[in-house]
Amino acid sequence: MAASAFGLYCANKEKMIMIFGKSFKQCTLRALVSGALRTMTTKNLLTRDEVFDDIRRIRERGYALDDEEFVIGMKCVAAPIWSESGEPIGSLSVSGLAARVTPENIEDVAKHVMAAAKELTDIIGGHPS
Repeated sequence: MAASAFGLYCANKEKMIMIFGKSFKQCTLRALVSGALRTMTTKNLLTRDEVFDDIRRIRERGYALDDEEFVIGMKCVAAPIWSESGEPIGSLSVSGLAARVTPENIEDVAKHVMAAAKELTDIIGGHPS
């Protein structure tokens, strides 16, 4: 899969595949983000440390959050869909208005997205590595 540094800190579908994939390596990420980080909104991650912290949080919680990083006023929650070989082959995401996807309900939204992604993974016989 071709990916861009931009996708790693702005697009949830690319975050899922690259961050959870077996082929992901810190050196690969450093190479991808060796240039200037492009911004789309005032909410973008601005430093490499912020990108690495976001990756750590995504791995810990099992889902990615686009907190108005791509479009102001829109949030997105994404969870990986796994193959039979334990590789992420895609993601399931839900986008909504920031006024509706709030700090108070984001965990509930994420639980539903992760449950649906797990159900799809189970249907195709996949599993996390």
